[in-house]
Amino acid sequence: MLTLSFPNPGLDFLAWFALIPLILIASQQQSLIRLFLLGLLSGLFHYLTMLYWMVQSLCYLVHLPLAYSMTIYGLLSIYLSCYPAIFLICCNRFCRHYIIAVFCLPAFWVALEYIRTYLISGFPWGLIGYSQYRNTLLIQIADILGVYGVSYLIVLGNVSISILMLSLVKKKWKNNRVSLTMAFRALAVLICFCTLSVAYGQYCIYSWDKVIQSSPTASFGIIQGNIDQSIKWDPQHTRSSEKKYLNLSITQKKNHPDLYIWPETALTFYFQKKSGQERKIKRFIKLVQSDFLIGSPAFERDDSDQYSFFNRAYLIGKDGIIKDYYDKYHLVPFGEYIPFQNVLFFMNKFVEGETNFSSGKKLHPIQWGKNRIAVQICYEIIFPDICRRIVNENATIIVNITNDAWFGRTSAPYQHFSMTVFRAIENRRALVRSANTGISGAIDPVGRVLISTPIFEEKAFTIDTPLIAHKSLYTRLGNFFGNICMFSIYIAVFIRLRQFLQRRST
Repeated sequence: MLTLSFPNPGLDFLAWFALIPLILIASQQQSLIRLFLLGLLSGLFHYLTMLYWMVQSLCYLVHLPLAYSMTIYGLLSIYLSCYPAIFLICCNRFCRHYIIAVFCLPAFWVALEYIRTYLISGFPWGLIGYSQYRNTLLIQIADILGVYGVSYLIVLGNVSISILMLSLVKKKWKNNRVSLTMAFRALAVLICFCTLSVAYGQYCIYSWDKVIQSSPTASFGIIQGNIDQSIKWDPQHTRSSEKKYLNLSITQKKNHPDLYIWPETALTFYFQKKSGQERKIKRFIKLVQSDFLIGSPAFERDDSDQYSFFNRAYLIGKDGIIKDYYDKYHLVPFGEYIPFQNVLFFMNKFVEGETNFSSGKKLHPIQWGKNRIAVQICYEIIFPDICRRIVNENATIIVNITNDAWFGRTSAPYQHFSMTVFRAIENRRALVRSANTGISGAIDPVGRVLISTPIFEEKAFTIDTPLIAHKSLYTRLGNFFGNICMFSIYIAVFIRLRQFLQRRST
């Protein structure tokens, strides 16, 4: 149920029931080993079915042998499965009474999602709150609590329904009888929280629509080149790829975009080097007389003659001069660099060339005239705090450039796009997206998808979006809600440890 709640197919209502079997198991007397194994098995089934696209991506993108790709896919799924296993143990050991569970279990789940966002390299793909990206009214609370607030509501729903089910079948929560009255009170808490969230959402949409109407706007020409990954880095196809981007861009000249946006690594040569290709692009930009934001690989040479390579977005003025740039800050493990190289040294031979990138030196918005652009390259957009930190430096719009070609025709491009909706709401910024093979699109500051393209088609469109300076509470304060939920785990562990020591002493 949890896998099906994410796109595709995106049966988002299933998320409100998906955790009930786990919670019902945890409400009974169980051994730690049994709890861990059941949680691990459930998590493994979920992540293996949701992340199935990884095998194709690793084979297709970095040419890893199938055995290595399957190993990485399996190990990542096992690692992620540890989180529902720990949740199950927390549910069983720290919530001896169902009233405690109503408030604590959602906090435990959110705390584990928060840890998953940052631990090791971090992998916040498929947080349960993302399943509700089309539920525009409900998810407006993200501008205060982030996506974690929506996750809290969903888990609260699962807990409340679980308690009602125990009451109806006359089963106990541990040794506590679940009365129907108390079960309805737990359900009333859920209804109250959801009602408040929807009411807040209605208020936000109404008030932000006024802000949108009164804000200055800019027009963006979004280009989706649909360059096949198998030929993208082949030098023989470089000119044909460039020609496709130039031809698609010229179709939008009649709309007079203020800024054209090409996808991540749209140019497969080093744009910073003087060459015939570089001069051709600059001549075209001068002809069109608009600014361009273009993805391209880049390099730097240090004093010891060592080279570092970057996944870069260049802002090029209508005069053909580079005005600013942003280097991708959070890289994709195995796709752009090899983690734990001392252990995985044997993989270096498979990931050379365009995948041997270094992380950008700092997070910063690109200066575009009087405005600042929060550029997010590909995978970075799934990290809430990275986007928030750049927007907090007075960015007025979010631009996501990506190359999702290596996902193929799987559910991954749809999952990736769904997460961008939350970045728009959290920071109250319009978000425009240019993806090589799709999904390209535009999202307004309240999370409405204004336009989205099909995958694996050549597309170009121009859209006007507001440029907003006001900062949301989430942009200003960050993930304080995640920290509160983390604190709840510390308190629960402390109380449980204290009780254990008291029993030992007696």
